[in-house]
Amino acid sequence: MKPRARRIVLAAFASAAAAAACSLDLDESKIPGDGPADAAPIDAPAVDTGPASDGAPGSVYISCKATSDCGAAPNACVTPRCDTARGVCVYDECGSTPGSCTSTTCDPASLTCGASLSTYHFYVGSIALRPGPIGCSGAVGRCFAASFPFVFVGTAAGIVVYPVANPVGATPPPIPIDGVDFPPVWIVASGARVWFLGNKVVSGQTYKLPVAWLDVPTDPTVKRMTANSTTVQTSQQDVGAVRPGAAGSILVTLNDSTQPTTRLAPPLVPDTQVSFYPLGLSQQSSPVTTSGDRIIGLRVATAAAGLPWRPFLTIVSGAGTSNTQSLGEVELTPFNLAAGYGPFSATGPTGGVVLAGEMNQDDPDAGPPGPRAGRLAWVLDDGAGQATSGATRVEYQSFDPAVGNVVGPIAWIDPTTALVTSTGSTDAGLVTTVQGVTRATKPPSVLPGSHALPGNANSYAYAGSQGFGYALGVDGTSGTPQPTVYMFAPTCK
Repeated sequence: MKPRARRIVLAAFASAAAAAACSLDLDESKIPGDGPADAAPIDAPAVDTGPASDGAPGSVYISCKATSDCGAAPNACVTPRCDTARGVCVYDECGSTPGSCTSTTCDPASLTCGASLSTYHFYVGSIALRPGPIGCSGAVGRCFAASFPFVFVGTAAGIVVYPVANPVGATPPPIPIDGVDFPPVWIVASGARVWFLGNKVVSGQTYKLPVAWLDVPTDPTVKRMTANSTTVQTSQQDVGAVRPGAAGSILVTLNDSTQPTTRLAPPLVPDTQVSFYPLGLSQQSSPVTTSGDRIIGLRVATAAAGLPWRPFLTIVSGAGTSNTQSLGEVELTPFNLAAGYGPFSATGPTGGVVLAGEMNQDDPDAGPPGPRAGRLAWVLDDGAGQATSGATRVEYQSFDPAVGNVVGPIAWIDPTTALVTSTGSTDAGLVTTVQGVTRATKPPSVLPGSHALPGNANSYAYAGSQGFGYALGVDGTSGTPQPTVYMFAPTCK
């Protein structure tokens, strides 16, 4: 690997993975894996395969506090369960629940489960989308979201939705989604809601931002989805970031030095003028992720040349409202960062936040200067708690400074589990290693199992929901871009 420029990178997982999709120039047959054979490409657009909803449980978004709130299952393939983190009923398919690592297949005609039990591992498999460019100007991190039991991908041909509740089932046809009548440039999951935003348009003397949102139906066997769509009046600046907020809202930040932000939540009155409020972060601090209705800012600094870099976290409460307030900085003491290598961040549906970065040598006499290991720390438990120093942490990958391994983006999987990535050099070229880490053990540990993807970790987008992790990559070696969603079950060996 070539030497890298020494610079500090501040990146949430979504923004880090939003780099334009790269051509992955490796022969994937040379990359080891431990999962079943990947699905064949789906060479057909989404088609109408049935009515939108018959009102049965699971075919519409249902709020819950307990599984008893979910009612009867819509068919014999699914079993209701309350996802208390998001406060919504979900429907597990044919025995597959988070951590079960086994399931049977669902017959799409009879909607009954098969008798043969199959086991899946850390790497579950992949879904090859219809060949063609990704949407959002090729920024994979802005065009990918997961809200169990579906993943959402923006392509140049439109939005593609796949059910992913059953890891061992055959790849089903993509599900049509109505109501999004503009090409999205942002697709963001916020709890059990998915948002779509387009480019601003000029209408007379005003600027309008196309917005759509979908309360995700949680029955994986639904035949169609319908989103709500409208426009809001905005300012002249372009949108710089869209992040999940509390209770299914989103926080929209404009591309401006003061980081003006607004909070959007249904219902939205058409053409409402929305107000943006500066975040009040210091010039050295950048917004990287969210925690409930709060924006998390990050500053990385060092006292003097040659000393380790330290990250400082700032919580901004009331983000996107007139009550925006900075709550001060907290130094994340477990991080002794190598310059230029992270940190990356990810947030969960209840506002928990994890950070990952490359650690410098703890002892200057221990070896050559440079990165030593990838480390992840749980720094916020939920959207109301205060920041900790990050004492709950785990080192997940050792790095050889002579080789030049680098830490990559991360994803929140569940309250105790995260997906971590790193890139290293092999005889085949650059390879991304995907792993799982957990704090369910004492001390936190690396989960068994890993998988290698071709290319650099930053060329993929990552997401997690209900115990599963997902990565979206684009292979251009054949001349035609081939988007592929890779699926992971971190707690399965």
